[in-house]
Amino acid sequence: MEEGWRISNKRDKWHKLNDTNIFEKKKIAFFTPLPPIKSGISDYSVDILNAISDYFDIDVYIDDGYDPNCELNTGINIYNHKKFKKSYNQYYDVIYQIGNSEYHIYMWDYIRKYKGTVVLHDYNMHGVVQFETLYRNNNIKKYKDILLSDYKLEEIESYVEDIKNGRANIKTYEMEINGFITNYANKIIVHSNEAKEKLLKKDIYRNVRMIQSYAKIEPLVDNNEIKSIMNIDNNDIIMASFGHIHETKRAIPILKAFNRLITEYDNVKYYFVGMLDNGIKLQVESFIKENSLQDKVIITGYTELDEFIKYIDLADICFNLRYPYNGETSGSLMRILAKGKCVIVNDIGSFSEVPNECCIKLPSVEQMPAESEIEAIYDVMRKLINKENRTKIANNARKFAEDNLDLNKVSRQYADFINEMIVPSLNETLISEILNNHVKAKNYNDKEIFQLSKTLGFSKTSEK
Repeated sequence: MEEGWRISNKRDKWHKLNDTNIFEKKKIAFFTPLPPIKSGISDYSVDILNAISDYFDIDVYIDDGYDPNCELNTGINIYNHKKFKKSYNQYYDVIYQIGNSEYHIYMWDYIRKYKGTVVLHDYNMHGVVQFETLYRNNNIKKYKDILLSDYKLEEIESYVEDIKNGRANIKTYEMEINGFITNYANKIIVHSNEAKEKLLKKDIYRNVRMIQSYAKIEPLVDNNEIKSIMNIDNNDIIMASFGHIHETKRAIPILKAFNRLITEYDNVKYYFVGMLDNGIKLQVESFIKENSLQDKVIITGYTELDEFIKYIDLADICFNLRYPYNGETSGSLMRILAKGKCVIVNDIGSFSEVPNECCIKLPSVEQMPAESEIEAIYDVMRKLINKENRTKIANNARKFAEDNLDLNKVSRQYADFINEMIVPSLNETLISEILNNHVKAKNYNDKEIFQLSKTLGFSKTSEK
């Protein structure tokens, strides 16, 4: 890899953040995977980088083993991460884009040593931790050390010992992990109020800001145009799921519900836009073959972003189901909302925060027996065959995206938070007033006071 790609000439100009505050553009470092790395965060970072380059000059630090392939604005340079140490002192802040995949492991040591702003895309990082410590390196001591960032020794000693001796399974979803990252951050950006609340309940002194994952607000495309290009009948109803096809996306229940639907409707097709995970590959392919669904169910494999977006334009009905859940916010869901599509989600975590009028919410899977989940998916598929039943939801989704997800608004929030002074603690006067006027007056017990402190932690950095 060539040292220090200069995408274009550096600009050293001031920028106006608001009507009264003019300042010289600060220089920041930015750790992230970039295309062609097959990660939603790669695509996310390209757009965020270009948007915040209006506010900062940026050096991007990437992992070994690949050459980046993306278009970045003037003032953005790309380096191998090993060059960072020599340049650290010149940066106003260091931004780390952290996700629950191996593409972010190279950042871990930097975060501990060079504290900065962490963008936490997945609240629960247990999956990548077990991959790195147990599967790849067979290092149960390191696994235990990471658990200690979130749990007390007495909570994990017997669990780790049982893992070591083969008496227990790894609690990937039951034991949420992120402290090995978040405990070292000066500031944290998350994409849901749920993640923000959890972080602040664990540590009231953290500086956490909820900034929505973004979407580009572009002119809507008539999906009949895409159908014509792809030689699909305009009367066909296209249903689709997007992204890596993992069991957490509920691919098997979707297939079973769809297989039932086609006994009543011949003009429906289902697209899985993404790569099949090895964990369910055989099961999915066998189900399709056994039920002769080859002409009805299409698995595209991995697609580049332009093609990925084309399939969103193609879809009449989108599914973005999730269980188990890692505390993530779905980038594909943001794109679906911005495209004005009717989308079905589970009522869980960050998905619950999308307004009810902008999507259809199925209960969390943990609340339904397997057959009930299939029945619920089938029922909503059948209902949405009728275009009238999905049009209002689709229009509301677009309006929500315009008001809340616009990349220009999100980039401004990024810039404001990066430039914001670190808030060291809650306002002591406010706490005293609350305690004197409410807690003592109502004779709360210790447990209730403790719960109030959690609520205060969540309220500490409420959105402006």
